[in-house]
Amino acid sequence: MKKTDPWKLAVILLSLILVFIAVRKFRSPRLEGNLPATLVELDTAKITEIIITPAKDRRQPVRLARAGGWKLMKGEQALRLEQGAAASLLRVLTSVKPERMASKKMEKWDEFQVGDSTGTRVQVMAGTSVEADVVIGRSGFGQTPTQAYGGPAFTYMRLHDEPEVYAISGFLDAQFNRAIDDWRDKSFLRVKRDSVTRVTFRYPADSSFVIEKIGGKWTMGGDPVDSMEVRSFLSGMEYRNATAFAPAAPAGSATVSVTLEKGSKTLGTIEAWPAEGSWAVRTSQQPDTFFSLNAAARKDVFVPRTRFSAKR
Repeated sequence: MKKTDPWKLAVILLSLILVFIAVRKFRSPRLEGNLPATLVELDTAKITEIIITPAKDRRQPVRLARAGGWKLMKGEQALRLEQGAAASLLRVLTSVKPERMASKKMEKWDEFQVGDSTGTRVQVMAGTSVEADVVIGRSGFGQTPTQAYGGPAFTYMRLHDEPEVYAISGFLDAQFNRAIDDWRDKSFLRVKRDSVTRVTFRYPADSSFVIEKIGGKWTMGGDPVDSMEVRSFLSGMEYRNATAFAPAAPAGSATVSVTLEKGSKTLGTIEAWPAEGSWAVRTSQQPDTFFSLNAAARKDVFVPRTRFSAKR
């Protein structure tokens, strides 16, 4: 039996080792299998602050601060934060798992919109300690064997101090890349329709009026009104939000208001400061917040008496 030259075996083995090393070093990041199990690990109970520098408006970072409850900070002013927003962000960050590596090169950052000037930076703090610091880039859809696009949603992300860019499952850009007003509590009014028995519309001059439920029938000045229109108006007050905010608190007293009551109990109030264009408005739902209502939104709240006139 012919013996195999041990030197030849050694050369073959060494060649295989060199090939393996070369493949590991130069293989495409898309084929990299050694991905971290997670990018962010947090003890959410210890988190005191979340600072977001959104790509859409880098001049005004968004700061969520925990002091008793979570607040949205605008300079030193504490604003009401959208309910559950902070808990949702922390839940998203702790569930992030890389699906693949997109790049190891800093030159590629802007392509994936995770650069220092193109990405949305998110810093999570526990006191003065930085618990997480990530940059969130653009979102998109993956490819499937039958479609160029149409696969699962993904978002590019990197750790702030590291060059690697990862593809993460889900649309994270829309959740984090938001201007400061997008984070504010937009609840305008919450009044149960069937609880209301009286609505007072206070307008300038002699245009004020009252609709009232008497003996199960809606009336105005003792005359019957269109109950369907009343029901439609009250339905709009059950769960009403507003999306625009006044830049500053208006001066003086409100000149227009709507008050919803049940017997002698006030269920909700809406006060307005008319101006050209949008009006500054506040409600009993958020007495310290001034919303801005345009003409279309005002039409649904500050309605004329003719809306309720009984159809003949």
